[in-house]
Amino acid sequence: LMEIIQMTGNAAIPVVMLILGMQLAQITKEKFEVKDITTVVVVRMLISPVVAAILVLFMPVDDTMKLVFIILNAMPVAANSTMLAVQFNVKPNLVSFSTLVTTLISLITIPICLILLGI
Repeated sequence: LMEIIQMTGNAAIPVVMLILGMQLAQITKEKFEVKDITTVVVVRMLISPVVAAILVLFMPVDDTMKLVFIILNAMPVAANSTMLAVQFNVKPNLVSFSTLVTTLISLITIPICLILLGI
């Protein structure tokens, strides 16, 4: 039973990446609302790390954990959100495109975040 669970767990990430790739391949020249993408980018890449930085001030953990918490909140939208959007048919193309855009923007924002944190 444990071996089956471990094999299933090992297959989870490749399956999620495969589904994300399939969703990205299906995106056409469909018009996305610029405000939707902008909102996702601003909330995920700017507001989330700032809120995390404020919250860690009150947390009784060491400084390394505080930095990890802030950096994790500066990461792009997870591919798991695409899985959920496909499963429940809630704008999967928009969610997939948001994942793509935030991942590309994170190439700029993550290094800036690391510099600001002094890492």
